[in-house]
Amino acid sequence: MPEQLPSEVADEPPAARLVYLALEGSVLDQHDLADRTGLTTRRIREVASTLDEKDMIASYRHPSDARRNIYFDPEAFDAIAAHQQYTAKQSEK
Repeated sequence: MPEQLPSEVADEPPAARLVYLALEGSVLDQHDLADRTGLTTRRIREVASTLDEKDMIASYRHPSDARRNIYFDPEAFDAIAAHQQYTAKQSEK
């Protein structure tokens, strides 16, 4: 966990800080984020949208369900690497 949050995130509501920290070094869909944080999927989408606009996280559409997004830490992954990790994680389930 970082010593100090980036100022773009530190000034956000607690839910945004929680999602940011949950995604650090991870690739998760909104359901995984909801499980990890205890937030609703609707709140995850709202918060993630704000963080995505600030380029603090990144996302792409779920490959088999266009209603869902997959979120990732852009400092740890590019979109292709994030998709590969997400796909590998899903095949393990």
